[in-house]
Amino acid sequence: MSTDENTKPATPWTPQSILAQFEADPGRHQRDAVEAALAQRNAIIPALIEVLHDVSRNPDTTAYQVAHVYAAYLLGHFRAAEAHAALLEIGRMDDDAQWRHYGDFITEDYATILLATCAGDYSGIKHLVADQAANIFARSAAAAALVLAVRSELADRDEILQFIREILEQEYALDSEFATLLMAESLDLRPVELLPLIEQGYAKDILDPNFIDLESIRHTLGDGWQQADERYWQHQRFHAPDDIHATLSRLNWSGERPAHSPATLLPRPAGLPFGPSNKELRAQKTKKKKKRKIAAASRKRNRRK
Repeated sequence: MSTDENTKPATPWTPQSILAQFEADPGRHQRDAVEAALAQRNAIIPALIEVLHDVSRNPDTTAYQVAHVYAAYLLGHFRAAEAHAALLEIGRMDDDAQWRHYGDFITEDYATILLATCAGDYSGIKHLVADQAANIFARSAAAAALVLAVRSELADRDEILQFIREILEQEYALDSEFATLLMAESLDLRPVELLPLIEQGYAKDILDPNFIDLESIRHTLGDGWQQADERYWQHQRFHAPDDIHATLSRLNWSGERPAHSPATLLPRPAGLPFGPSNKELRAQKTKKKKKRKIAAASRKRNRRK
């Protein structure tokens, strides 16, 4: 990422000039434009929401390359409850479009931003978790937001675990791969109460032992909820994306995408082709992409231990 100063427009910043600056040089973090957005919170929020809507609803024709990424992070930073519905809409994008436009944002930061903007109302997040038509990684991120709320003493553990139990039972009936992701997210709540249901999922070959094996789960649950080390809980509690520049600077804004791909956001798996030219290529890459994303989710879980 370049450390060169961004170029400020000669005229005062407006919401539209901020968005234009985000797009003017998508290969680097636009610090000055972000500062301008921070200085006019109320004016910029409606424009940021409109950017999210445009990308979610017109993923193949939108002109935005990176403004939607700035929008998601800024709205999380603002804790903008009015943006929560638009952020949930990202989770219901077509799998390929979601990946092209948002990359690893879904598995890395989507959960935190959903929690930051929900204003204590978890109904929309729960609906996304339960939405069997939504992308499984977005559903997993929504589940992670609920778990994070409990760990941060913002939501009731028993209520969230009961919700997870109900969704797991539904996913078992469908032999769904999402069941493994949901179960894995629940482990941060030390759900001893769910162990019989988890064991049932392994016995029926629904839960994937390659993601996490049953013995590891039994070991994880051994201490129980009350006995978990306080240092662990301090690390796991919710921290909103308050240092917006630090958050955005850790993204890799460099790298080239094919001209036919609207996305420029990285991180992404190195060498992943975007915008396949035909259905056969798309189908061929989908399975590999899911394996990579499952591996990324697994690595993220390991970092939290």
